[in-house]
Amino acid sequence: MEGADRVASDPGDAAVVYSGYGGKGSVEDLAAMYRSHTHHNHPVGANLKKQLVLYTDELKAVNVIKKSTDSTKFAERIYLDVLS
Repeated sequence: MEGADRVASDPGDAAVVYSGYGGKGSVEDLAAMYRSHTHHNHPVGANLKKQLVLYTDELKAVNVIKKSTDSTKFAERIYLDVLS
């Protein structure tokens, strides 16, 4: 989580660090991409389960996950509380 918070607080620095690992975009493009991410969001518990349901629904919409998948049951199956 600390790494994600660092990217969220200084996406320009993160872009400089990660730019050396390949890709064809500029450091500015990489920083812009990081600014659009939600690295500062660290849901746990019920909030994480809600996000897993939403992500599953989105992946079903683009045919990555079968449309017949029950998103709530899937989220329950893949969720594990490792913080308590």
